[in-house]
Amino acid sequence: MLIEVLHEGEIAPSDLPLVTFWVQCYAHERFVAESVRTALAQTHQPLEVVISDDASPDDTFLIARETARAYAGPHRVVLLRSEQNRGIFEHANEVIPHLRGRFIV
Repeated sequence: MLIEVLHEGEIAPSDLPLVTFWVQCYAHERFVAESVRTALAQTHQPLEVVISDDASPDDTFLIARETARAYAGPHRVVLLRSEQNRGIFEHANEVIPHLRGRFIV
């Protein structure tokens, strides 16, 4: 699995729990940029945004990476990609150990 931290963010000590906003995708090149931008626009802090791609055959991964790299806000942003398509549940099982949040959305 490829794991790339695109933005460390400014996760400061807080009384609020860290929340992970997880965008899971496969072959969503038409929609992934908007989904990533929506995740990054969330106002909860501290927030970790994780974008995971299940080895999409189209440009989903590249578009997600490009969109996330443009982000400069307070959230931590991580991009993950399976080496081969595993299906929704196996991909989730591969990603979940890498999520840091106390709560996952």
